[in-house]
Amino acid sequence: MSIVESLIQSQSGLRQLRLVEVLSGLAPVDDHHQVDIEALENDPGQYGFSTASLESDLEVMKGWGWVDFWASFGGIGSVILKQDGLDVAKEYRTFMKNKVRRNKACRDAYLRWLYEGDDAPGDFHSECTFYGSPYSEQELKDAKNWLDEEGFIVGKKTADNDIYYAEITSKGTRAVESGRSVNDWHLGGISMTDRSINITGSNNVNVAQDSSNVTQSNTLTQEQLGKITDVIESYRALSGALNLPEEQLEAAETLVGEIEEETADVNADPGKIRKALERLTGIVAEYGAKGVSTAVIGVIEQAMQFLG
Repeated sequence: MSIVESLIQSQSGLRQLRLVEVLSGLAPVDDHHQVDIEALENDPGQYGFSTASLESDLEVMKGWGWVDFWASFGGIGSVILKQDGLDVAKEYRTFMKNKVRRNKACRDAYLRWLYEGDDAPGDFHSECTFYGSPYSEQELKDAKNWLDEEGFIVGKKTADNDIYYAEITSKGTRAVESGRSVNDWHLGGISMTDRSINITGSNNVNVAQDSSNVTQSNTLTQEQLGKITDVIESYRALSGALNLPEEQLEAAETLVGEIEEETADVNADPGKIRKALERLTGIVAEYGAKGVSTAVIGVIEQAMQFLG
């Protein structure tokens, strides 16, 4: 998991990624990527930031080596974008424009929105976004047609093949309530029957239909395994930015190693993994750099939710 993929999981991380992108889009005033941020300081709201978040996020980003600046009573005035910051801004823009990611996320978002029915606030476009970026009409149209073709929804179609009066099917309801992405519903090697799943090459594995996916492990589902892997990759991508004291860094590295080793065991103990994740959360929360720790903890909490 890259720095962008890790940070984007938390509100503060997403805000900091958006800020470095905004800064990278400003015209530099010299050859050292120095940009004038006076307009941003005077009216941060026009860019979607607040005065308090702007100051704190710049301080965090300075600690990461993304930017440099000198504050005075009159404000900051200008910021020097360092190469690490420019690289992250480019990676963030690429991530946000990734068509495959956006299309997959739109399918899940629309199905969940449709599932909520009358409880869903507002219309889809006002409530559902790709990490703050609105979905286009074409993205929504493509998502609905894909969901219809795969049997997750049904609805009438207009002359230009757009679906209206969409209704969620029982299959769609099961997908939402299982917590699984519709994009992972059909996996190679898995055949669906009315009452069970037959997994090619498995031995003595009995899984009820619509339960979480399984892997070569008998004790961890594929979804659980994926979330734990996210934790490992997220920690390693951001370990330097966490700036943990040497003793705590060693303890955290040991815990991540234990989690990785336990996850690889076909008889992995979810309880043991959960305890290690809780200890890792404590270290990161107490000693980790502000902002980065929030992002890492967010990924850990998601994994613990799936571990039950």
